[in-house]
Amino acid sequence: MTFLYSLFSAVLRIYGRPRTEFRGVSRYQTFMTFLILKCLVTWAKIKGSEPKSTKLFGFLWRFQKFEAFLYVFEEIFIERPYTFNTDKARPLIIDAGANTGIAALFFKLEFPDAEIICFEPDPKAFEILTTNISNSGLKGVTLVPKALGKAKGEITFYQTSGTVASVGSGVIQRSESDIVIKVETTSLAEYFEGPVDFLKMDIEGAELMVLEESMAKLGQCKELVIECHHRPEIQDHLYKILKLLTMSGFTYRLSSQPPRHAFNTPMGQDILIQAKKRSP
Repeated sequence: MTFLYSLFSAVLRIYGRPRTEFRGVSRYQTFMTFLILKCLVTWAKIKGSEPKSTKLFGFLWRFQKFEAFLYVFEEIFIERPYTFNTDKARPLIIDAGANTGIAALFFKLEFPDAEIICFEPDPKAFEILTTNISNSGLKGVTLVPKALGKAKGEITFYQTSGTVASVGSGVIQRSESDIVIKVETTSLAEYFEGPVDFLKMDIEGAELMVLEESMAKLGQCKELVIECHHRPEIQDHLYKILKLLTMSGFTYRLSSQPPRHAFNTPMGQDILIQAKKRSP
């Protein structure tokens, strides 16, 4: 029953969007890919074995956890929060928190000649990301194995055990079982050498620090999407991000899933912030 519900839900979400929104792959291709992946995940559970790669729009794509891979695919290709419009044939896109490269593939299918800069500090995720970009033959993709921070240096990074590479991992500790490592950091502002057409940021709690560091150049970005990892114990986190965006000349909208727990439960909420530069 859950299987059929997920397929029905996918149909509504895909075909509820205009055909013109699907530039790189059609609505039919998107649904059939989801259907195949869903069947493969279900079959892997029955067999008790888990593959480490699959075909994705004709490309061989690697991952660590199949079910988590399907979740990210659904989030990016069906929910489509990173859809944006531009007249440029070669838009510049920054992917902060690239994971294993599914968002980069999405952007390349939408804009084949786009220039993309991918940041991914998790060594396991970066290894898979490098393999995926290389095997797929995607051109114009620059891979940076560093975390975004206030400046060049090092930062403590917490790898979440038991999940797909880098999903949930970041500069904020979530569990005592997290693996603690050191990763290199760099400044986002250094990569704003001119107009940036789109900024995608999913960096597991470090978004405010990075936005504050790059505020002087953030106005060069035309459109951005930030996944804000809001925590009840950090009350002004979301407020500061929205204030910073307003001061930088952006208009924005918010979306989020309804909380599944009582307010006094010590759990956070992921809030998607879609922002666009206001017209002069």
